[in-house]
Amino acid sequence: PLSNGVTDAMGAAMLTVPTGTAGFDGYVEVSDPKLVPQLAFLPNAVTSSSYSYSTVALTTNTFNLVQTILKLKADASRGHVGVVLYDCKNVAAPGVSIAVSTSDAQSTSAYFVNMVPMTSATETDASGFGLVANVPVGPTTVTATVNALGKPMGKPEIFVRAGTISALALQPLP
Repeated sequence: PLSNGVTDAMGAAMLTVPTGTAGFDGYVEVSDPKLVPQLAFLPNAVTSSSYSYSTVALTTNTFNLVQTILKLKADASRGHVGVVLYDCKNVAAPGVSIAVSTSDAQSTSAYFVNMVPMTSATETDASGFGLVANVPVGPTTVTATVNALGKPMGKPEIFVRAGTISALALQPLP
């Protein structure tokens, strides 16, 4: 690790990482006995001396509820990809579909509709939330497509770790 931190009473932690000449392009690992382990991938390389980033970590109870609603069982040898999509004004983006390049027949895609995960939904609602559960571990590419335009808004490369949620906040390509 480049930096470690412990959250305060509000759940915030301050981390210091080197940005070098190209910036910091990585992730923040979130762990706590009450939470599902998470790798929070930053949406863009950080080049400034100060940067603020928020992520939502799921409790194990909440993740168990999501599994129950979706009628799936998390495979401990696989990971999960959670995405929140934003438009160019940094507002949650409806009407966007996501694809994970390494998903397979054991993977399950869902979008949150009125904050309820649904496998029958085919794109994000106003919350901008999407999930692909039980993804094989290793590097993968997440493609987000604005369905009304038929154009991708981003294709970041991340990696998936077993038993972990790889979380990504995605904004349109510049």
